[in-house]
Amino acid sequence: MYARSSMEKKESITILLDSNSLDRALPTSNRRSRTLLKYNGVKLLKFLRSPESVNDKELQKIVEFDRKLKGNGSLHSIEITREKLTSKHAFGYRQEDVEEIGKLVFKKDELNSEETKATELVFIQATLNRWSGLNIMVTENDIILKNRLWFESHFPGGPLNIMTLEEAVEIVDLFMKHSGEYPISDYFNVNKGYWYWLSFRTKVPFYNVPERTSPLEKPILASFAQRFVFLLMSVDEMGFDFYSSVNNDTMDNTIYHFNYFISLVSGIFDSLALQTFNQYELVFEGSQQPSRTSLYKKSGKKFLKAIRERNPSLRKHISNYVHFINAIPILRERILHREGLQEVNVNQACMIRIPSEFVDYIKQYGDTEENYEPWTKFGVYSHSFLVPYKFAKSGALLLSKFCNKYLQLLGFSNYIEELEKSKPKDDFLRDIRVFEKDNLGS
Repeated sequence: MYARSSMEKKESITILLDSNSLDRALPTSNRRSRTLLKYNGVKLLKFLRSPESVNDKELQKIVEFDRKLKGNGSLHSIEITREKLTSKHAFGYRQEDVEEIGKLVFKKDELNSEETKATELVFIQATLNRWSGLNIMVTENDIILKNRLWFESHFPGGPLNIMTLEEAVEIVDLFMKHSGEYPISDYFNVNKGYWYWLSFRTKVPFYNVPERTSPLEKPILASFAQRFVFLLMSVDEMGFDFYSSVNNDTMDNTIYHFNYFISLVSGIFDSLALQTFNQYELVFEGSQQPSRTSLYKKSGKKFLKAIRERNPSLRKHISNYVHFINAIPILRERILHREGLQEVNVNQACMIRIPSEFVDYIKQYGDTEENYEPWTKFGVYSHSFLVPYKFAKSGALLLSKFCNKYLQLLGFSNYIEELEKSKPKDDFLRDIRVFEKDNLGS
């Protein structure tokens, strides 16, 4: 876990890249990670890399810092030249310090050149942070990442923010939004509402906007779409607080948005259930009671049976996600009817207490340990706590897959594919394709 203070208000953020490890990692990285380097040159971001020979063309475009050496060959200072302006930063550490720490971290009596440079880069990050504030260092060096907590505790003067390429993409995406910028590519900014609308439409392409039969009528699926857009916004709001210093305000904000997130998920399930009820004109025991039209097995048993008779494939799809669906009411019940969510500060992160039943449900979806974090992909920590942002982030992606397939099984077609056939030069389609190719959001 790295220090979380990167969302502080700043004019720009410096991203220090480990050239060696990234040059090896980029060819097999996912689309979002490879896209990050395209944003070199964006005003809010200042990319910088270690001076190594690299093969990646985007990495080659990044400004290198210059190592200025003393007469004995040890590092004296760092120079950075941007647009003919040069800044110089005294190193301030002994070469013996670098070697000693490197041997300790790599567990070796002698370091090779790459190991020495990797360790030195951490010292350089500490040096640069003293001058320019809280920035981030990006590496795919497994040893450095596994020891980032150790580094944080042994370098005075502020956080180092050592992270993976994938984590850096997430930080940069949130930082730009927090600064009021919503780019769908390195050259194309849109407003906030449109960014989240594009995000929703790419995640749920089988959503087709229904025709309004009356100006006063709001179709069920229009409410579904609005809830989903708000849900994506709430995830990022939690992200802003997750990457900020932990205090009463950020913890309260996180719980506020997490409560809303859970309500929105419940509302999305209700919208899908009601759309199914109306579309198939279902009649079952208790169908006159709105609460019985539900994807939750406890209250919607007869409704689900009616779906099975009408559309067995849809009922099977719901069954495939039953553990996720049933996990939501556990938290919703606590939010609305019991003691509320009890937040705690653990490992400098806002967490809430959760029952073991909830953890067991989430495990059904392949919840795995994170490589360099103390919690799982879905944010479960020590089987008793949950990181709201991590759960919301993974939960939103799982929910989008569920909803997209659900609408397909209801008979809806892929809106984006249809638009490509009917209006290949449509402006919205152009924006969708740019967003899919170059945006940094998950």
